[in-house]
Amino acid sequence: MLEELRLKEYFNLGDIEYAILETGGQISIIPKSDIQPATRKDLKISPTQDKLPVTLILDGKINNKNLEVINKDKSWLNNQLKKNNILSADEVFLASLDSKGKLAYQLKKEGE
Repeated sequence: MLEELRLKEYFNLGDIEYAILETGGQISIIPKSDIQPATRKDLKISPTQDKLPVTLILDGKINNKNLEVINKDKSWLNNQLKKNNILSADEVFLASLDSKGKLAYQLKKEGE
């Protein structure tokens, strides 16, 4: 049992309020409240919710509907590509925009 506690990164028995042996053989730990990690709520920090990246280009084809979803147009996308030394969407295998506005892309391999 002590090994299981150490594997869950509890090295001091005094830090544990309850250790429950589950029917499947695993141990669930409830630490003492004063050693539990602080949450954003505890620190009164308003979190921003990350969203899934929006696919803008797939196999060289621009997804116009997704551009509309993010309130952008082809001109904006072409400018983003040019900033990354990409001449055309045809060169791009996959391009997506994350919730923080960062464009991530993967170019096609030569000869594809």
